[in-house]
Amino acid sequence: LQNNSVTSDKISDGTIGTNDLANNSVTSAKVADGTIVTADLGDNSVTSGKIVDGTITATDIGNTQVVKSINSLKDNVNLVAGSNITITPSGQNLTISSTSGGIGGSGTSNYLPLFSGSTTLGNSIVYQNSGNIGINATDPTERLDVLGDIEFGTTTPIKLKNKVGVSGWWGLTLNIAGTDHFSFDRLGTATISNKLGIGVNEPQYPLHISTNKKYAGYFTSDSISYNTHVIHSEFTGTGNQDAVGVYGKSRPNDYYGIGGQFEGGYMGVAGRVYPTSSNYYYGVSGFVSGGSGTNYGIMGEAGGSGINYGVYGRATGGTTNWAGYFSGNVNVTGTLSKGGGSFKIDHPLDPQNKYLYHSFVESPDMKNIYDGTVITDASGYATVTLPDWFEALNKDFRYQLTVIGDFAQAIISQKIQNNQFTIRTDKPNVEVSWQVTGIRKDAFAEKYRIPVEEYKKGDDIGKYLHPEAFGLPETMGIDYKHIKADKERGIK
Repeated sequence: LQNNSVTSDKISDGTIGTNDLANNSVTSAKVADGTIVTADLGDNSVTSGKIVDGTITATDIGNTQVVKSINSLKDNVNLVAGSNITITPSGQNLTISSTSGGIGGSGTSNYLPLFSGSTTLGNSIVYQNSGNIGINATDPTERLDVLGDIEFGTTTPIKLKNKVGVSGWWGLTLNIAGTDHFSFDRLGTATISNKLGIGVNEPQYPLHISTNKKYAGYFTSDSISYNTHVIHSEFTGTGNQDAVGVYGKSRPNDYYGIGGQFEGGYMGVAGRVYPTSSNYYYGVSGFVSGGSGTNYGIMGEAGGSGINYGVYGRATGGTTNWAGYFSGNVNVTGTLSKGGGSFKIDHPLDPQNKYLYHSFVESPDMKNIYDGTVITDASGYATVTLPDWFEALNKDFRYQLTVIGDFAQAIISQKIQNNQFTIRTDKPNVEVSWQVTGIRKDAFAEKYRIPVEEYKKGDDIGKYLHPEAFGLPETMGIDYKHIKADKERGIK
């Protein structure tokens, strides 16, 4: 056949079958370009067995034709760059970039890209520098540095892991349940103590906080209840040891520092002990030892426009009750008021087994008593010299004279003048026992004169200092208001 001598219009459609053609009998050189069209081919009439491998090249595929998938192709695949596409191989990676069409945009060095549109890229808020990632930060100093708040809104635990110098992994699980609670748990099975440090790299305790801020921790609660504990500390061990529930220490220098300070609307400090045996127990203990200054074991101070008690003590229900007990001297700079008074000493005749009591001598006046003995001379006169402060301290003098050893008369021949007075007897050489009383007139006494009678005021009206002395219940006592207040607050 001459080249191009047989055309489709000379052969009836369908008259030449596959069996009429010898293998490779028709070549592109014997078929005019464009003479065989799609209509000349039946569906699936050309198979891979009829096309020699490698005979279809890139020039046989039109510019606008698309290859749908290369996933099922075998052997080598050659990707050829075009005028607008650059292909750059590097090891296992293949970089394809486009200068026209596709995805494009502009960005700044070190910023991770962000899709600013469906086919365009721009800067995100994620920044990488020297292996560190910053979110909203361009100078990250850690592997992840976040400038701003982090919010977790999931109940799924967030796990933080870190490889440490022991076998296995160790880290923390952050358990977040809504807004109710936040907790830490261990991860893995590494042998390491469960310690959390805030502001410290090597925590020594389960929770170790170190800071140069004013408050190392700040706790608040708005629960209204007698049982509310904003901070609860409890020792749960057993044994014969004085374990400390709460310990506070502040000693920046000698004479400076407060170990603990508390402020309350009702009580600043409440110390309570509930004994179960018969040892010594202290609700509150104050202790100072050392130094060469003035030490106060306990100091109480109260000030206000009402009734103030610097120290208030109450003791009831025991075989012996002391509202206050002082082992040593007691100094009172103000006025001392009492229901009664006495001295108590070891009995001089049986000091090992008995006490001896004497009641105080009471008077409606602020009275001083002075006494002594003197012997009159041959003329029946004797002068008694008193201390040089006597008349500066006393006024309104009273005299008592008693003759000793003989029947005689004695009189005050000269009253107190210049801190002395004179006694005269009707016989010579008589022994006389004398007593002089005076009413205090010093500055303190004149300013703070003790009233003989006084009306009760306020809540004290109708109440008794000692209701039991009148056969009345304790509810009638003036101090019962303190007991009642404690009971209402659940204080035993």
